Amino acid sequence: VIEQFYEKYGTEVSWAVLFHDLGKRTKKHTRQLPSGETRTTFVGHEMDSREMAGKIADRLRFSNAKKEKILWLVENHLLPRDLPVMKLSKRRAMLQHSWMEELMFVALADELGNFPSGTNDLDSAYKLLKEERARVPEPKELVSGKELMAKFNLKPGPVIGKLKAAIREAQLEDKIKTPEEALRFVEENLKNLI
Repeated sequence: VIEQFYEKYGTEVSWAVLFHDLGKRTKKHTRQLPSGETRTTFVGHEMDSREMAGKIADRLRFSNAKKEKILWLVENHLLPRDLPVMKLSKRRAMLQHSWMEELMFVALADELGNFPSGTNDLDSAYKLLKEERARVPEPKELVSGKELMAKFNLKPGPVIGKLKAAIREAQLEDKIKTPEEALRFVEENLKNLI
């Protein structure tokens, strides 16, 4: 099983599990609750963990591709538990990420390291991942920047990127499905989008 796991996912999941909480020591914050109990939090530790993991990956001379994947997994290791409550377009974009399965393993290892551990959020996230993977994939780009510039008499620049992002968000929320609907969407919302 382990051999098949590494064959499919590589060693990046293992490294990410090892590194994912390195930043907790720099982000530890303890506060007193009104009940008199204390609560310890580690808000933002994933970014410090990412930075520390990057330095270690450099010292170990990991390839750029391996380092990039490990750092993405470390930075996003808390994300799977939030998937069920995310905005639909953001959730679908994350679920379509090519490293999402690996991220689920990192999040699972993180959760199982807690006592008591509970995987209800991860069960929900995995169900969402299976549903997303079962969908017929839609095109990543319904209309190009050149088409937007020609149709709406726009110049190259950040506005084109904003329009394309808005189209993609509407597409992921199933509001539009075709290039014609995308152009109509931009036409109806152009003033609000730029």
